[in-house]
Amino acid sequence: MNTRPDPRQHDQTDPQPSPGAGLPRIELRWDESAVSRLAIHAQADGQPCPVLASLASAAAQMLDAPCAAVTLVDRDSVRILAAHGVDIDRLDRPQSFCGECASTAKPLIVEDAASDPRFRSSPLVAEAGVGHYIGVPLIGSCATAIGTLCVFGPGKRSADPQSTGRLSTLAAAAVRAIEQKRLLIEHDAQRDLCLGVLDASMDGICTLSELTSACGRITDFRITMMNARAEQLLSATADRTVGRRLAGVFPRVRENGLLDRLATVAESGEPQRFELLDESPHRAAWFEVSAVRIPGGVAVTFAGIDDRKQAEAQLKINKDRFLMVSAATEDMVWDYDARSGRLWWSENFSLCLGHSVDEIEEHLDWWAEKLHPDDREATVASFDAALHSDHTNWSAHYRIRRADGSYATVLDRASIMRDHRGEPIRAVGAIIDLSARLQAGRDIEFQRTILEAQAEATQDAVLVTDASHRAVRANHRFHDIVGAAFQPGASYAAIRACYENSVNAEQVNIRVRAAIDDPWLTIKEEIEFRDGRAVELHSEPLRQNDGTFLGRVWFVRDLTRQRQSSQILRAHNLVLEASGIVLFRWRPEPGWPVALVSRNVEQFGYTPDDLLSGDILFTHLVHHEDLPRVTEEVERYIAEGRESFEQEYRIVCRDGSSRWIYDKTVVDRAPDGTLVSLHGVILDITERRRVERELAASEAMLKELTSQIPGAVYQYRHRPDGTAEIPYISEGVCAICGVTPQ
Repeated sequence: MNTRPDPRQHDQTDPQPSPGAGLPRIELRWDESAVSRLAIHAQADGQPCPVLASLASAAAQMLDAPCAAVTLVDRDSVRILAAHGVDIDRLDRPQSFCGECASTAKPLIVEDAASDPRFRSSPLVAEAGVGHYIGVPLIGSCATAIGTLCVFGPGKRSADPQSTGRLSTLAAAAVRAIEQKRLLIEHDAQRDLCLGVLDASMDGICTLSELTSACGRITDFRITMMNARAEQLLSATADRTVGRRLAGVFPRVRENGLLDRLATVAESGEPQRFELLDESPHRAAWFEVSAVRIPGGVAVTFAGIDDRKQAEAQLKINKDRFLMVSAATEDMVWDYDARSGRLWWSENFSLCLGHSVDEIEEHLDWWAEKLHPDDREATVASFDAALHSDHTNWSAHYRIRRADGSYATVLDRASIMRDHRGEPIRAVGAIIDLSARLQAGRDIEFQRTILEAQAEATQDAVLVTDASHRAVRANHRFHDIVGAAFQPGASYAAIRACYENSVNAEQVNIRVRAAIDDPWLTIKEEIEFRDGRAVELHSEPLRQNDGTFLGRVWFVRDLTRQRQSSQILRAHNLVLEASGIVLFRWRPEPGWPVALVSRNVEQFGYTPDDLLSGDILFTHLVHHEDLPRVTEEVERYIAEGRESFEQEYRIVCRDGSSRWIYDKTVVDRAPDGTLVSLHGVILDITERRRVERELAASEAMLKELTSQIPGAVYQYRHRPDGTAEIPYISEGVCAICGVTPQ
């Protein structure tokens, strides 16, 4: 076969993906399958191409032949696209004249078919009576013979070389007509596939053509296409929007800045991806929008992200709760990673039990070794059984050794987080020292929980910058995730270290610069590195209640741990809501208006909405007999510059009854010392106060009774450690023995 090199062959080895990869290629690169598809499509159409039919007739007239045909030849058959003087649509290729002509890619003249050894046994000769044949190959754009233009008829016939020359002129026209038909078929296939992909997409997709003013500025866009998902998300049908101006259908695109963003994409050619809040009188919806320039306009892809925005808002609330609990709790908090075996302790473990930070080891064996020998086996077995069951909670009473060798009796409670298969991921708990309560016999048992471990236990890298964008603080995870050492006071360098050398560094840098210029802007960008890592950079502004810009918090999250982190936060939140502790945040204003309160306030008959509405101030809850004292103490503690203080007073419940509470408050100040807010936890101690009163009354009664008894009365107590004490002696002992109570 005579072929010539295809000038487009280099496309096959080009390693760079081309636009539209995966779609049908609109090109005339012929092969056997392409010939077969075109032939089948032409026959399914039922009507021969008028151009090819006229070329067949012209060939018959030009060579004065009774029959003529335009054919396509594939591996097995010869398919008739158009014919003159014959009614047939398909022949077998073996021993066919057209098959031989296409195979050699040269003109074929058979003057006497009956005596030609190549064709005399062919059904065309033996049965159909074909006696002569003159044909030329149809050479496609890839220098491949795809068919023939031929004339034939009964009997012998002499032919001169000019016959094939005249047929070749007609054959060139036939090739152009066939390739044009092929191009239309491939174009229709690609269009149908694109329409199917668009309608199947879970994202809304629109195309817009730009409308410009006389001076060439883009003033609006005309909607040219929208898929079914776009109709659902925008609550607008295509028949009422396509062809209309964008600002005419959606007037708010000018107010929310979407029109300006799209104009920037169309003018600069730089694609943009951003989040957009669409507010209307009937609804407010968040969208994630991507826009790219296309010839004459812009293609826009968007998806609804309301669920993600709600999750982000809840995550921020959970973080606020965690910070409050971490500042106010005195429990020993621990966090066990079931997969790595790492056991983390809060600083209170060292403070409460006396073990130095250097002595504490981060594994279960170290903890188990500190348990009392009589409690060790049962406690460890209980915890192991809870981990390897379907339980989500665990609790145990046991004794644990202090640094001085004595033992503290503790209550340990934990929440267990599991993956979708039920396997344990983490266990987070809090240990309450019950020793003093049990020894005195006057304290009541209560629960303490926290929202999550301290900030240094987070799996995210955290960077804090001040109002001048200088780095002031970073946690230890900053170096682990970002890979750069934290340098206090560095201006912008610490932020840039989060994304430099990334694949999309230029795009992220634009968003970071926008956040630095706009103190109200929240950004969230995914960053990809060439080594396969992917992180999320999220920045939130820090502001005082009056709106003063204080700086920014930058979070860098390893996306592979995102699900694990969210599970931890949810579990901590459940633990907090199950406890008896009520969290408060007060604003330092008259009446102490409540800015945040946990749901546990319902134990006093109030709902969080009652207090957050502003109709009920915190001072309304304090008993009127205790309010002057409580107010004076708070003002004095704040004036003294205390970071925290404790109080006991009564509050009035919704039903009018009063309860005694223990209140521990942490003072939140700005860097310049300005009072920002008061964070606190309150705990119902009514039962403890009752026990204390009864004990005091009992002691007074005992003293009165023994004073009436002649002689000496005393109490002798033998301690469990072998020592003894005399808690009480009467006045008779003093008189008889000559001793004093001291």
